[in-house]
Amino acid sequence: MTRWLTIRDTSLKYNETSVPAHTTSHRSTFQGRMAFKRVEDRPSPKEIYNKRLYTLILIAGWGGALFGYDSAVVGGLVDLPVFRTQFGLDDMTPKKLEFVGSNIESTYQAGCFFGSLVAFIVVERLGRRFALQWASAWFCIGAALMLGARSSISLLYAGCVLSGFGVGSISLASPLYMAEISPPKVRGQLVGFYEILLQVGECVGFWVNFGVSKHISVSAKQWHIPIAIQFIPGGILFISSMFLQETPRWLYKVGKREEALTTLAWIRNLSVDHVYVQEEFAFIGVQLDHELQVQRKKGFIGQLREISKPGLRNRLALGAGAISDFAPTVFESIGMARANSALFATGIYGLVKMAATFVALFWVVDRAGRRKPLMTGAFIGGLALYYVAGYVALANPVRGVGSTPAGRFAAACLYIFAVATCGSWNGISWIICAEIFPLSVRALCQAVTTATHWIFAFAMARATPYMLANIGYGFYLFFATCMMVMIPLVYFLLPETKGISLEHVDKLFGYVTITILDVGLEEEVLGKPSLEKSDIEKAID
Repeated sequence: MTRWLTIRDTSLKYNETSVPAHTTSHRSTFQGRMAFKRVEDRPSPKEIYNKRLYTLILIAGWGGALFGYDSAVVGGLVDLPVFRTQFGLDDMTPKKLEFVGSNIESTYQAGCFFGSLVAFIVVERLGRRFALQWASAWFCIGAALMLGARSSISLLYAGCVLSGFGVGSISLASPLYMAEISPPKVRGQLVGFYEILLQVGECVGFWVNFGVSKHISVSAKQWHIPIAIQFIPGGILFISSMFLQETPRWLYKVGKREEALTTLAWIRNLSVDHVYVQEEFAFIGVQLDHELQVQRKKGFIGQLREISKPGLRNRLALGAGAISDFAPTVFESIGMARANSALFATGIYGLVKMAATFVALFWVVDRAGRRKPLMTGAFIGGLALYYVAGYVALANPVRGVGSTPAGRFAAACLYIFAVATCGSWNGISWIICAEIFPLSVRALCQAVTTATHWIFAFAMARATPYMLANIGYGFYLFFATCMMVMIPLVYFLLPETKGISLEHVDKLFGYVTITILDVGLEEEVLGKPSLEKSDIEKAID
């Protein structure tokens, strides 16, 4: 096979390093900050893009639909008049009502936070597949408690916590599973399918809330139906995850090496002795054998120390983010009428987000890469929010009294913001977090970044109603500035990972545990090296 290597940074070091005990000699290695170019692009047999792979991706990605639907439904409960009546919220002042809405949202987010942390133990000890089953079971238990709450706000809070616990666990396990089985060339597209289904689920949740408010007579059914529908995505994930194959990387990590090889060949739709399977399996093996040797010496405390090293610390910083959806309240803040109009605008908002996510993650992320969409989305989204901030500051729109032409353009800017962020940050952040960490600490690092997402989401769930009520335009100004700040962070800190195998990513961050582009290893596995020593020497010069 032929591999093409492009290096932009010339500050490379060439040295000799010891390799795991199962190899027989020292290997030639090189490392450096190859920050902005594609490093590896080996020819891929057409058989690896097959029904088996896409079926596994669809099942694992279904967790995104569950995540999206639940987030939309939980966020919209307080906007349903019958819900407020049944739970005794009608007589509350607007500030107290916002406080209750914030409590519902934040208890859900708190459950997500703890779920993402506990899921780390499950995905590491029991596997990625079992983690999806386990998480969907917790989700369904939470949905049952919410449905049975009737007029008990405490029971509703408990259901939100358990549903959130399941969603938080899924938000760790699903992208991790999808990244570990995806071929490098289409990994962005396949892992991005998680975000696509998330947006589909969220959009369905928005329209279910709107539909029941318009077409169901005023009764408890208006909020029972949206809650009951949660069992559909939860049940589908629980049952279908029983048919998943475990990831080859996890199987190798726990010592099931023959099963790892046969599973890898099955997913790739190739024989176990095919050169593509042998090469990929060898890369996984060399990297993991070395990492596990180090991990056994250091233990769990050593893993915690490992993620504080510069090459991993930078990656954790890039993985931190948060999204909180108070769309009905946001649309009201620019002058839209209460209830139906805001819910309708929110439903359209969900459709726009879904379409933008679909286009970006199916056609952009594996063509333009990760960096360019992130910087472009931050710039456009920031500009859109700056306009909304200016409009709110100058026009001072009154909630629920309709909107002016300038207000309608402000609403359009919210849709532009949705396109910009869903075409970049919403989906690509999950892809990046699933692909940039070494396998030995991948679940731990992704648990940290996922928990960071949820703790910020929890904070925003608590803060958003108060920010909208008390600082007005400052709410939009704050997030617009955050978007602009992310542009230089991406430019200077985030390497391009498009098309690079998971075992090659370490070199992009200047954190190399062992060589993967290893001439000696490839001579043993393939009979001849895919990268000649002269190519390495030229790269070093």
